Amino acid sequence: MLVAMLVPGLVLLCVFFSLMLESPRWLYSVGRRSDGEQVVSKIFESTPLLGGRPQGAAPKVADLPGETQEQEPPLKLVAELFSRHMLAKTSLACLLSMMTASASFAGWTHAPAMLEAITGRPIPNAFFGFTEFAALAGTLIATFTLDSLGRRPTLIMAYLLAVCAYSLLFTPFATPRSTGYIWLVVGLVQGMMWPALYTYLTEAFPTKLRGTGNGLAAMAGRVANIFAPWIVGKLLDRSVYYALGLLMSFYAIAAALAALVPQETSGMAMSDGLHENIEGAAL
Repeated sequence: MLVAMLVPGLVLLCVFFSLMLESPRWLYSVGRRSDGEQVVSKIFESTPLLGGRPQGAAPKVADLPGETQEQEPPLKLVAELFSRHMLAKTSLACLLSMMTASASFAGWTHAPAMLEAITGRPIPNAFFGFTEFAALAGTLIATFTLDSLGRRPTLIMAYLLAVCAYSLLFTPFATPRSTGYIWLVVGLVQGMMWPALYTYLTEAFPTKLRGTGNGLAAMAGRVANIFAPWIVGKLLDRSVYYALGLLMSFYAIAAALAALVPQETSGMAMSDGLHENIEGAAL
């Protein structure tokens, strides 16, 4: 039954992938100008479904200052991420990804056991479905705050809300009736922090390093996913409050890291080359 449900989704995913165009911005930045022009021309020659812009020739795209003549090898791109001018940004992105992933996946892995230990009774599985509605509400909040307040404030707000929610679980307010509502706040936070993190990571790196930088940050998060649930589980065997304390510390560290984001990227033009980071560091 499970396989029968997954197959149609995989088929649709492959169809959508075949229709997806490559990013012209990336193509230009790595020196594949002819490929980029083909993508832009295809977009402008297409007929919009709901009207809007007129169909016609694509505008002339100016040369980018950081445009290269040939695509650089992957290892060189990784090395640039650890260059003197990119090391702090790369480290911050990886640490943010690690703390967010640790808090998220370790929390959800052990949520049934932790809430049962606090309330003294089993938690129905349906309850965790309701937390997804809270996450949906959190995503809606992030939709309205990411561009109006900014990436950094949205991240900090999400992480601090999680710290407050976990703090309440240490107090007498965490009764069998209220614990579920407190955990809904954690679900709300999940919906806020992931869109904010993904948006920031997309804008933090210059175009030619964007995929490599995001891949490195994602890899750091996956490494955290291996160890964080295991460590939290070991602490949970000793005391539920030890486990809660570690989860709360993940969010607290993430909030501190978000406060260290060097530049708010909301409303700013995305950088197109490593030289822009070098020039910015020199100013």
